[in-house]
Amino acid sequence: MPLGRPLGMVLAGLTLLVPAACAGGTSGTQPASITTANPPDQASLPHAPEAVELAFSAEVRLADSHVAVADDAGTVHNAGPLRPGPDHQLRQPVRLGDVTGDLTVAYHVEFTDGGEARGVLRFSVGTGRPPASAQPDVDALLAEAGHVHNIDPLSGILLAANALLVAGICALLMLRRPERPGVARYVTPWQTERRRNERRRLDEILGRQDQDPHRTD
Repeated sequence: MPLGRPLGMVLAGLTLLVPAACAGGTSGTQPASITTANPPDQASLPHAPEAVELAFSAEVRLADSHVAVADDAGTVHNAGPLRPGPDHQLRQPVRLGDVTGDLTVAYHVEFTDGGEARGVLRFSVGTGRPPASAQPDVDALLAEAGHVHNIDPLSGILLAANALLVAGICALLMLRRPERPGVARYVTPWQTERRRNERRRLDEILGRQDQDPHRTD
């Protein structure tokens, strides 16, 4: 069986599966993002807050969202689990005590439409000035806070589809018959009759040569 037809069927199935899977994570609008924060980014506070509140433009999946509040030494000061609030808000309690200096809020939020948002905010406590510029490692801070990033359902579907595609191609390659060079895949009746006539003429010529008394080998 030619390889092209089954391989084309596998590729066609994948092209239908991938857009269908991706359609669940796109709504045709701008991606959801953070809208407000308390404390605001670059704020200078006289006293430490009891919690950090972040609001987003779409509904979040609480179980798959994480926030870490850390000082510049990398110590995370979260105090309890992340909690939901009104208007797509998340509230992360913190226990800062007598901590002063610059602090970082790292967040990774997943939304119910399949999108996600991640980033950092900075504020200071007791310094009288905005926080210094920095480039903290978001993943390291979230990991310190206990965040383990699992594969989301959409990525799982796409990975499974890719695995099936590779397995299908390998199976087709293994089952494909090797073809001898120069041999036509299909011989028409006309070609069969022509070859039969050529063989008959060849046999007649060879027969005459065997019967020729003047033939010398």
